[in-house]
Amino acid sequence: VVVLATRFSARLKQEGGWRDTVLTLPGAAWVDALTGLEHGAGEVAVADLLRKRPVALLVPAVPVTA
Repeated sequence: VVVLATRFSARLKQEGGWRDTVLTLPGAAWVDALTGLEHGAGEVAVADLLRKRPVALLVPAVPVTA
């Protein structure tokens, strides 16, 4: 599980946001349990991870089997 939380979001927005800040996610795909957004492994922009909410709860994506 990976948890992200924004602190001082008003000041962060004033100063230009997350810009080119990235988080390196290990393994395979991840899904945000709060928004349902899926993210691949490797470098992911923090702005993308937090685009819907100021927090994210990432869990490994479970592949769907038929």
